[in-house]
Amino acid sequence: FLPTVLSRCEIIKVPSVQETRNKFIQEIDELMKKDVTERFIFVEKLEDKEGFLEELAQYFKIKLEEKPSVEYVEFLKVIMTTQKWTKNNVSIRPILEYLMLKLPLK
Repeated sequence: FLPTVLSRCEIIKVPSVQETRNKFIQEIDELMKKDVTERFIFVEKLEDKEGFLEELAQYFKIKLEEKPSVEYVEFLKVIMTTQKWTKNNVSIRPILEYLMLKLPLK
């Protein structure tokens, strides 16, 4: 590249998928310990709501493999239903708030 082009470039660091996934895992672990009000506040402040929904599904699939639980199976069914809602253009925030009501406690 020409030096004039390079001098106008900006380096932007994008977090890796693994870093994002680890962040969501920690957040989900913490959310399961919180009350509904704190969960709603979390959803309100959440920047990547769609990504969080996907990670929530992955988190409970992994947890189900580690420790089979009827509670986890039921919650995964709810998540799969809400994923269908997103495809029907339902707003993501109410979906996540609904999931916060259904989220199993730790």
